[in-house]
Amino acid sequence: MGNGFLEAVYQEALAIEFERKGIPFKQEIKLEVIYKEKTLSKHYKADFICYDKIIVETKATKELVGIDEAQVINYFHPV
Repeated sequence: MGNGFLEAVYQEALAIEFERKGIPFKQEIKLEVIYKEKTLSKHYKADFICYDKIIVETKATKELVGIDEAQVINYFHPV
């Protein structure tokens, strides 16, 4: 598709590709956020969850920076 589109455009295109490739996915799923063993009332919304365990976050940017890495790290919390 090239550069210059908003993330929502790439998300829609990626959903089409997941379907074409037979990749099971759910889109814009709310996930709990836990802080000090307490579940917060606010949720994180994952762009995609594939195979019920892989979080796929779309970014409309030329390159990833530190804040992008921090966002990915925050997806994971001790169980």
